[in-house]
Amino acid sequence: WSWSWSWSWSWSWSWSTTGSALSQTLFSNLTQTPSFRGERQLYGMFRLGAASNPIYQVIFDIDANDGFVMWLDRSQNSDFADDGPALTNRGSGPFATTVELPLSRILPNFETVGDESTFVTWLFINKHLMSKNRFAFYNRTALRGHVVIDGTRYLAYITDTGMNDADFRNDGIRIDLNQDGKATPEETVDPGQTVLVNGHAYRFDISW
Repeated sequence: WSWSWSWSWSWSWSWSTTGSALSQTLFSNLTQTPSFRGERQLYGMFRLGAASNPIYQVIFDIDANDGFVMWLDRSQNSDFADDGPALTNRGSGPFATTVELPLSRILPNFETVGDESTFVTWLFINKHLMSKNRFAFYNRTALRGHVVIDGTRYLAYITDTGMNDADFRNDGIRIDLNQDGKATPEETVDPGQTVLVNGHAYRFDISW
């Protein structure tokens, strides 16, 4: 297999309406808080990637007018004072922002292209989630490359299609088997599934 990577803004996202829970309880492993601006804080975490520690902690800092900023423990060291400024609202609802992390942190065994390889996630709270003290996210990054089968080169994508966790090992692979220049959802080969190509059965395994 030959792989390069890129990110996609269109078809490669899904999210659960249940979202991830938020709590008013401080993290038990918190070593240092940032300089809060608001009157109350909500604490949460989400899973991203295939690293040995895939958990990222966030703090939503909320003012008296329900205005949000979000602190992200990018370094995963439970210290929120060493990760740069708070992320501000970039959406039209209560809160939404882009989270950008090094792809090498999300997939530590993946060979990235250059030092600027970035994994992009859209994280948000809408009115429904806010009423439930929850937040959600979907990933805007997919891996684009090619597979060679019996000497023929096919366009292929790996993207979150099931669990929205940026692990990719549990999502299968999309292969442009009809070679129309697109790897569509209908051309997804799920984990453990076989597909016939030129009369031969193939199964694809994603591992890092």
